[in-house]
Amino acid sequence: MPKYLLGIIILLLSSCSQTKVCEDILSIHIPDESVSCDSFFHTFKYEKAIQLQTSDDYIVSEIRRLIIEDSLVFILNGYRQVFVFNQDGSFIRHIGEVGRGTGEYGKLLDIATDRNNRRLFLYSDDHRIIEYSYDGVFLKQNRIKKGSLYKSIKYENGDLYFFKELGTSDGSLISILDGKSIKNASTLKTCDFPVSFSGVPFVKGKSLLFSQTSSNIIYEFDGKNSKKKFQLIIPHFITEEGRDKYNQNKNVMDILTDIYRKSITYDITSIRETNDGIFLKTNQSPLIWIKPNYQESTKFGTIIDKTISNQPLNYLAHDGNDDSIIFLAEGSAVAEREGKNKIPELESKLATMNEHSNPILLFFKHNGFQ
Repeated sequence: MPKYLLGIIILLLSSCSQTKVCEDILSIHIPDESVSCDSFFHTFKYEKAIQLQTSDDYIVSEIRRLIIEDSLVFILNGYRQVFVFNQDGSFIRHIGEVGRGTGEYGKLLDIATDRNNRRLFLYSDDHRIIEYSYDGVFLKQNRIKKGSLYKSIKYENGDLYFFKELGTSDGSLISILDGKSIKNASTLKTCDFPVSFSGVPFVKGKSLLFSQTSSNIIYEFDGKNSKKKFQLIIPHFITEEGRDKYNQNKNVMDILTDIYRKSITYDITSIRETNDGIFLKTNQSPLIWIKPNYQESTKFGTIIDKTISNQPLNYLAHDGNDDSIIFLAEGSAVAEREGKNKIPELESKLATMNEHSNPILLFFKHNGFQ
């Protein structure tokens, strides 16, 4: 068989165009088979890299929220640090300090920005919203009436929203700050499930899309209302019977072992929409791409370029109005890469990194539709 025919067959098997409307919402089929990382690098081109400046005073170890705005990069590092970098990677400042005083915090659950007024909101686990200017000046804090905590926050259209009430199986999925109280902003309720997959929830791109653990429904939030946008038909997605079984089993390790053995998908996260389509990942897939017309999807396997890193590149969904896809490469993995990268600008940055370096952010963009 000619090689070009074989390539077409593989592409048809790994991309899906079976799209239909089911229960008044669009259903998008995700292929069972993954395409190779070569397919990713053929479809998406390197755009730029941000090598985060390294110092003992600002070690980036766990990026829990990444916000790109104009020339600024905001990072929630773990639960106790907020860093601001320039887009050339140079460090600008810390935001706030750990402590018990005014404007200080203990554990941070999330951060959000008000781009128009250049304000940064810090959400702490002692029920406070702490506001800083982009210049690092403390503005005010709002102590919310005690109640549930939430997984993440987002500032939209003049209001601060809270996503996924924690510690309850029947909590509010989206709530709004009203004075010093948090009130329901949606009739949607949280789903009870004993495990969750690491990823970035409630990501702002071209739109604001979200899902919840053990559900294959993707919702869109327009700043006031939530609506079902589509459902993903994913092979081996958890069934209602399976969800009930796992909810009755309190042994997390047994659950994770069974999920791994059966290749069950139970969580869709890091959902970000751009003009080039929707990007997301699941507990079984490092990256899924849905094309802009919602009629084709591609599931990528492990994405690795050993001239960049000896470990797979990690897709990191970020808040921002650009069309880039960002991947993260750790300093220790870059230090053990094989050979030199063919892109001179990228190679010059990689060559300066060692095992103690802060991560490098790699920006990719679609080559363009034919």
